[in-house]
Amino acid sequence: MPMREAVLAHARAASPGEPVGPAHSHPYMAYLDDGRIIFVAHNGSVDKKALAAELGIDPTGYTDSFVLTLFLAKNWGNPDKAVENAMRYVKTALNLAVLEFPSLRAYAYTYYRGPREYYAMYLIKEGGAVAVVSSTLLRHIEYSGEELKSGTLLAF
Repeated sequence: MPMREAVLAHARAASPGEPVGPAHSHPYMAYLDDGRIIFVAHNGSVDKKALAAELGIDPTGYTDSFVLTLFLAKNWGNPDKAVENAMRYVKTALNLAVLEFPSLRAYAYTYYRGPREYYAMYLIKEGGAVAVVSSTLLRHIEYSGEELKSGTLLAF
């Protein structure tokens, strides 16, 4: 059954040296060549300079997650391959939530090298709703979830 409603939310703890403020809040939006739009929330850190060099842009003034969003958009014709290619740039984690518009197709990916208690992601199913949440959020809600193995890509 296709999704009719979707929510993508992310509370950002900025990495040291990364820009802060409303313009640097997730989710980031990027247009695809075919007119679709992706919204991306990312937890973790990636090599912003190397990603920017591959894209041919100056990373100054952008977060690593924004540059990652541009990289994903450039490669989103095949989401599995886009995520696989992004793995080359992981420093701590590539935890992603991506919402594609107008299809409302959603993707969640988790991969981390950092501490599990911070980076683990969980799948929650309640009634007809499905959510992927961080370990941090899971500590504050009254639901239990199934821990996703690092390296898991889900599509809804």
